[in-house]
Amino acid sequence: MKRHFEEFCLNTYAHGFKYLTLNNISLLERRTWSIIITLFLAVSFYCSFLTWFEAFEKQTVTVPDTPNYPISNFFFPAVTICNFNVISKSRALKTSKNLSKNKTQNFSPKEIETKLHLLKYLTDVHYSPLHQNDLNKLHVVLENNKIEASSLLKYLSPTCTEMMQRCTWKGQHMDCGVLFKSIVTPYGVCCSFNYFGFKENVKNFTKDITAIETLKRVSATGYLTSLETVVNTLSEDYFATIVPSIGHKIIVHFPYDFPDRNSQMLLQYIQGLILVSVNPSLYRTDVNVNSLDINLRKCAFMGEKQLDYFAYTYHNCMSECRAHLIKDFCGCVPFYYLQFYENLSKYTYVIYIIFRKFYCYSVGVKLNNQSVVRVFFDDLVSTRYTTSLQHYWHTILGRIGGVLGLLIGFSTTSLIEILYFFVIRPIIDILFQYRIIFLYVKGSYK
Repeated sequence: MKRHFEEFCLNTYAHGFKYLTLNNISLLERRTWSIIITLFLAVSFYCSFLTWFEAFEKQTVTVPDTPNYPISNFFFPAVTICNFNVISKSRALKTSKNLSKNKTQNFSPKEIETKLHLLKYLTDVHYSPLHQNDLNKLHVVLENNKIEASSLLKYLSPTCTEMMQRCTWKGQHMDCGVLFKSIVTPYGVCCSFNYFGFKENVKNFTKDITAIETLKRVSATGYLTSLETVVNTLSEDYFATIVPSIGHKIIVHFPYDFPDRNSQMLLQYIQGLILVSVNPSLYRTDVNVNSLDINLRKCAFMGEKQLDYFAYTYHNCMSECRAHLIKDFCGCVPFYYLQFYENLSKYTYVIYIIFRKFYCYSVGVKLNNQSVVRVFFDDLVSTRYTTSLQHYWHTILGRIGGVLGLLIGFSTTSLIEILYFFVIRPIIDILFQYRIIFLYVKGSYK
């Protein structure tokens, strides 16, 4: 083996190895070259392993693809409007009178009215223990009348027809009852535009193209070609509110995302104009990423994961997981999660909010208890990002080969030389020796 090592050092193209076996150099020089070669071998192999593990630690990279992606390819964001007042005063008074007629209970209309005020805590679980006695009495009233608290709150909540005074979509006045629909959220019963979060709204989402086409889009920019609504505050109808103010919560979110407390939100005040400028971004993935395991690419494609109640998005996955955890830990769920237990391409939105106080609306509507909300795209184009593999096999090979070649002059030929001098040649020598022994024994026998 020593002979093969000397032959390798004298014939290899790797840097410095020949100085280990030359006869015309001193022992000090030979030892110096041994230290240099050992050092560079250690550094090169360390850098090679570092490159290898780095390639497998983060296998994808996201970079801007184009800054001129048309907004007509984006879904218009969902807009959910929630009144600070979760219970209509007129309905609460009417309901308290009807419930007091039940002779099996000893509560006056005024007492029941006070108890109905506590229904607001269905949307906010942080209530004082001082209310527990009144909550027990409310429970008795509802039990005697065979009424579910969640159904009663839905009935008592302000309706979309009452809240929306006028709606305009793409410059045309439309029926607000058609554009907005009532949904249950952590903020109570709200009115939502262009929301398709539940599976029942979009069945077989990955295959049903017609379902995707029902989502609203725009091809122009500016508030005159998007959504505008005059919102009635109904301040005279306030009965129970979590927020000690008068107004609405405006939630702008992806059409398939459930509008919970993690959504982007802003507060709307009376006699004001809110301009919500939306800058959408599209994140797409290269086809080569499909081959990676889901734990490595850290994202899921359409059809890979299914939720119980929502169309799959990361936001909805977190909401549904939160609901399951609450149910498993507490044995019950908040009011806005009851709907779960009764029975895409990814977009993100960056929102810029502009507040402007005014009293005379531009088309002649005088604002008293109303406010105006305008939601629109701020540009005709936006940015598309692409997620692709950060390292391919040839790039990893090139980086490792570059390090080895730079430090010690190793190449593919060097690997062949190592294989030849330390594997093939010893095997040939062993076979040759056995051949000689065989011939010698055979000659002696004869």
